[in-house]
This record gives sequence, C-alpha cells and structure tokens, in this order.
Amino acid sequence: MPVEIVEVMRRSTQGMTRPYICRGGDGHVNADRILTARGGNPNLFWDEGAGELVVIDHNQAFDQAFDPHDFLAHHVFRAQAATIHHDWLRRHELADAMIAALQHWDSILEQVPEEWWYLDEELITRVDFDHEAVRQGLAQVNRDEFWGWQ
Repeated sequence: MPVEIVEVMRRSTQGMTRPYICRGGDGHVNADRILTARGGNPNLFWDEGAGELVVIDHNQAFDQAFDPHDFLAHHVFRAQAATIHHDWLRRHELADAMIAALQHWDSILEQVPEEWWYLDEELITRVDFDHEAVRQGLAQVNRDEFWGWQ
C-alpha cells in the first residue's frame, strides 16, 4: 500500500536537482537507502556484469539536517549496523580506507563536474556544501563518536 505524502517539509540543500524532503502519512521522512515492507528509496542497483552492488544518489549524505538515528531506523542495511559497530577489525579496515581516500581529498574535489557545485543550470547559485567541514567530519573516522550512529 502506498504511503501518502502529508507534508512537504523543504527542499534538500544538496544535489543538483534539490529534491523535496517530504513526510509520509506513516510519519517517516523520505531519505536515501530507506527500505521497509511497504517500499522505499534504497538507491541501490545490482551490476550483473561486475557482480557488485552499485550505490547511487548521494545528495543527502552531508545534509546538515540529517538525523542519523531516524535514518538508521529505516535504512536498507539497518540489520548490519550493529555488526559493523561492534566489529573492531572491520571498523579498522574501513577507517584505513577512509584515511587513504582523504589523502586525495583535493584531487577528488577537482574531479567533480563543475555543474554539480550549482543548484541551477545557469551555474549561479552554488550548493550549500562546506568542503572543509565535510573533510573534517570524515577525518574523525578513528573516533568512537564517528561510529555512534547505532
């Protein structure tokens, strides 16, 4: 049974298309990676050729209004959260990968297409994305608070 939209809360501050953030009749707010028995927005595809999961649509990844606890309550991989949270070896592996990626932060940003930094096709209104705040947040990967979304 479809969930009726009961409130259009605001537009996302992230992503070129600035999708609307809505609350459904079930009380939940639309977000990426959400999947329930009624459906959702997992933004996941299976690449048959590569034999791997493809994750798309990261527009809410660094949204300042993001609520990690509400998000995790309905996340498509919520059942695995405790496993990752308590698996020190896996956390260490993920932290090492994040630290290695952050070594290339500036070159990664340089590879982002110019139009992605704007909300409009005319490239006038920039997205609300604080590169340095995001880098600093990601650099906290070795702190327990980083993993405190459980």
